[in-house]
Amino acid sequence: MVARRARGFTAIELVIVAAVGALLCASALPSLADWRARQRLQDSASRLVADLHRARELAVDGHRTMYVALHEACYTVATTPDCPCDAPNSHCAVKTVAFSGAGVTSLPARPVLAFDPRFGSTTAGPVARLFLAGRSLDVEVEAVGHAESHTPNPPLH
Repeated sequence: MVARRARGFTAIELVIVAAVGALLCASALPSLADWRARQRLQDSASRLVADLHRARELAVDGHRTMYVALHEACYTVATTPDCPCDAPNSHCAVKTVAFSGAGVTSLPARPVLAFDPRFGSTTAGPVARLFLAGRSLDVEVEAVGHAESHTPNPPLH
């Protein structure tokens, strides 16, 4: 009678494969955390840019000055320049948004933008620098009210 060889993997082979898989996963974790931080930062900047565009639109459509006030951890789109983020159901805030884990610095120390109701214009220049996990993005607005985000010059990484 011919002996049949058993099919399958030995326990040592399975342990080696599991160890290699664990090493690959462990090496991917730092880049995954960095990717998540970049996405959260980009999300915060994109939301701010969209709300700047919305404030301009509300100013022109509503025939009244609209303000975007930047605070330490949030910002408001409001009908008055001094509308706080933390006032629940505020009569002045059209929208209040918390920055999702990103820090913010208003640039150059102008925490309130006013959008003119006739043309939707505002003072051109940098608005804010958002930062998270060693990365940063600047948000700027043009005189005609168009906003965009980009990496700062020079980048801070």
